[in-house]
This record gives sequence, C-alpha cells and structure tokens, in this order.
Amino acid sequence: MDVTTQPRSDESCTFYLIKKRRFCRFKPKHGQLYCPEHACMMGASGDRKRIPCPLNPTHNCYEDELEKHIKKCNVTKIRKAFEQSAYYAKGINRGHQPSKVECQKICVKDLTSSQLAEMIERVNILYGTYVEDVAKVVYEHDCVRTEICDSQNEDLTSAFGPQAALKKELLQQASLVGQLDRLSLLTDGNCFVELGAGKGKLSHWIQKATKTCQHNSFILVERSSVRYKMDSFHKQGGDESCFQRIKIDIEDLNLGCVPGVKDASNVIVVGKHLCGGATDMGLRCATHTLVSQPATQVNANTLGGSSYLENALFDLTSNRESSTSTESKELQELTGPSRTEMTNVVKEVHEPPAKAPKLCESKRPLQGIMIALCCHHQCTWDTYSGQEFMQTIGISPENFDLLTRLSSWATCAKTTENE
Repeated sequence: MDVTTQPRSDESCTFYLIKKRRFCRFKPKHGQLYCPEHACMMGASGDRKRIPCPLNPTHNCYEDELEKHIKKCNVTKIRKAFEQSAYYAKGINRGHQPSKVECQKICVKDLTSSQLAEMIERVNILYGTYVEDVAKVVYEHDCVRTEICDSQNEDLTSAFGPQAALKKELLQQASLVGQLDRLSLLTDGNCFVELGAGKGKLSHWIQKATKTCQHNSFILVERSSVRYKMDSFHKQGGDESCFQRIKIDIEDLNLGCVPGVKDASNVIVVGKHLCGGATDMGLRCATHTLVSQPATQVNANTLGGSSYLENALFDLTSNRESSTSTESKELQELTGPSRTEMTNVVKEVHEPPAKAPKLCESKRPLQGIMIALCCHHQCTWDTYSGQEFMQTIGISPENFDLLTRLSSWATCAKTTENE
C-alpha cells in the first residue's frame, strides 16, 4: 500500500514505521518534521547531539542530558523494581567469581594447520572416551495433535503443509511435553518454572497437556521485554492454572524466595532454547536456590563452584558404571589423566561429597529439570558448571574458549547429515 495514502495527524512525526504500517505518533518540535528520536536517525537532529542510551541502545537521548535521562529511563525504573524484590540476589547463580587473570583468547585463524588438527583429534578422543552415545528420541503429545490435526489418525508431521517454521516449532513443543509425560511429571499440584520463557509458548503447551490436572501453577522467568502473546489464553476465567511472570535475569534469581515457589511441594524447572551460559546458571538456580530458607542465607560465595551442583544433580540422576580399561599412550599425551584416573573422578562426581554445603535439611521440592539447549557455544569459563571435569581432563580456560567457537562447526549448514 502506498505510504502517502496512510492517515497521519498534522502534528505527528512524519517517520513511517514499516512493521507497524503507520506513522510515528510522537510530536516533533515546532518547525521540525520528525520527533527527536527519529530526527537523530534521519540526520536532522540539529545542533544538539543525540547518542544511544547506554542502558538500552534501542533508543537515544541528548548527550548533554545523559545523566538526567539515565535517572528517568524505563530500564532504571525496572532495575530498581526487581532489585527491591525478595528473590533478587545479584550474581547468585553465576557460580564462579570472575578470574583476576584475564583469559587469553586464542583465535582459530592464528592456529597452524597442525595445531588445529591436533586440537580436533584431542576433542574426538575425549568425546569417544567420556561421552556416551545420545539416542535421538522424538515424542508426541495429544495436546498438540488435538490442536493441529484434523483427525486423530492424521500424522502430526504432515499436518503443517508448507509452513516449515511452524512445523519445526510445534514438533519441538510436542516432543518436550512428551518427555515430561514420559517421566510422569504432568500431574496435579506442580509448580512449573520456565526459564528464559520469552512469549511463554512452552508453558502454554504444558498447561494444555495438564488441563485436567488441578492446582498447577506456572512461573515464567524472562529478563527482556517481549510480547506476551500466549498469556492472553490463560487470562480467561475457569482456568485452574495460575500464570505469573517475573522479569529478572536468571543470574540474579533466588528461586526459593519467589512467591508461589517457596511454598510449593513439587517444582519442575523447564526451558526451551537457553544458550550455554543461561543453561549453566539455570541449573544452579534450580539446584542451589530452590530451598526453604531466608534469602540472607544464600549468596554467590556459598553457591560458587561446581561441587555442590554435581551433588544436587545426584538426586536427579542415577550412577553410571565407568569402565576401567587403560588408555593409550597417545591419549595420555593429549589429555594428561588416564581413563582409570578419570573413572575415580567420575565416581566422586556422582557420589554426594561430604564437603558440599547443606543449605536445607528439608526434602528437596525439585522433581525434575528439562532444558532444550540452543546456542551452546554462547558460554564462558566463569559461568561454566563443569569446570572441575574440564580441568581434570586437561582442558584449560584458553582451550575451553577455543572449544566454544569450534563447537559451532557442528551446526554448520554445509555439513552432510552423516557428518
């Protein structure tokens, strides 16, 4: 449609918003065509310079009024609001204090061909030694089938037609809900906590799957401002489930002090498309802070390191037997510890260490954790939850930083399915 045919108030900004299909509704200054925000974008800001807001670069402000703007910026107001909440504890889920010695970055382009080949071979040997094969299991659930398919016999994978993006999204949701159902976690009286909730689609489908259950609640954690498109489905009357949103970074979330969570007897933590760093902090958030105790007793120092995380996850996982065969000389040269030595470490990891701090004597309310990973390479050594394991097999912080970048090769679109 022609832009000139769109209605516009004579006093409004003449900048056309393509996505919203309308003109900007802010008023420009006398004699100007654009409001101050868009005047900067169009290079017509006049003598006074406008710069991006340091708190949120999506908008700008006058450079000579920067201090004044920061005080009244919406980001400042939001920060003050959640910093005063009972469940805010700065850096509680970060895990490790930032290293005083800056980690030396190793660029892939600076490595020689032999060095790169050696690093890749080292990763392949370590992977074959310590990582078990991951079975690909795809589930479905009736809550998605009923919503999408025209008949009960219709195949869910063929019900989307040419809408590839929608098909991928809903198949993922169906499989994740199916995983929860397989583990018997879709029952009465559960509090589902979705980390990095975004629009809240995962919680939406979990609620659909538990529609016949009673006394379920949902806590949606998200640090960004998003369109709460799915929330409208749960604001209507007659819904047994209670949806509550919390705007906070996972790094600073003391989950045990969140209203609706601290008194819950069954808590299930879920997440979809969490990056590597958010996954690490999400695991700490679920296993460290989900205890019935005052917020003052929990801090980042108490919950630092990976030992307690491994101890907490021991309650949710079963011990796996480790083989005791000796490793080849090549592996010892590349990785340092032998497989026999690593077996002892694995046993120690899966056994609750006596030195781990006991935060609460009461029964853990955590019933399960389900996180679908995304952008796994987006993580840092400081926040990584498996530092102890990496150090044991000879991976230094510098090696780890390089690994995070090499790992993105696994999702390269140019590789074949077999590779």
